[in-house]
Amino acid sequence: MNYNLAILKEKLEQLSISPKRALGQNFLVGQSSIDKIISVVQTLNPRGLVEVGPGLGALTESLKDFSCPLTVIELDKKLSEFWREQKKIQVIEGDALKINW
Repeated sequence: MNYNLAILKEKLEQLSISPKRALGQNFLVGQSSIDKIISVVQTLNPRGLVEVGPGLGALTESLKDFSCPLTVIELDKKLSEFWREQKKIQVIEGDALKINW
């Protein structure tokens, strides 16, 4: 998927949400940034991946393609519910700075 601002806005509408300043939400939009991250992850040959703050999934959608387990840590309750409905993803709802690693 080529992620862009139009897709972000569409997902925000579908989920009836908007970024929450109190949670410091900033959603990744740039496909070039996503591509750079994925290319680095590919070189690592990971046995598992953890994404903190998957938000609307700009990066998460590409991380799901790896053959290793993917865990996302999401503080936003509505987004946590959204990710629980997805396959191949373990969801931890909470603050990544406060969970028991």
